[in-house]
Amino acid sequence: MTEEVLAQIIGLSLFIFSFILLYDKKILAVFLRLLKSKEFLVISGFCFSFIGIVIISIHNSWTLSWQGVLTLTGWLFLIEGLFRLLFMDVTSKMIKEMNSITPIKVSLLITMTLGAFLTISTFL
Repeated sequence: MTEEVLAQIIGLSLFIFSFILLYDKKILAVFLRLLKSKEFLVISGFCFSFIGIVIISIHNSWTLSWQGVLTLTGWLFLIEGLFRLLFMDVTSKMIKEMNSITPIKVSLLITMTLGAFLTISTFL
């Protein structure tokens, strides 16, 4: 039961936040400005790491189902958070040198799809 609730929370959050960033150009512009801030990278790095640790502590099951996707999501959150913290200068430089919004939109579409999959798989 706990795993399903965790997947529902993560799935809905990923879907809704990605949708909002894709839908509202003003919010996306604010988010992109925030990403260029090292302070934001530190805060988001700790948040991503914490969420990843929570997910893999509660649920660490490698199966070909929504449960495996939830586990993979937890590990990706942890890796992303640690990368932002340990390689902040590299991350900051990559973001500042990004000349196109296309990679951001593609990653948001992937994240939204992941969120939709987790949400549909656990609510139905």
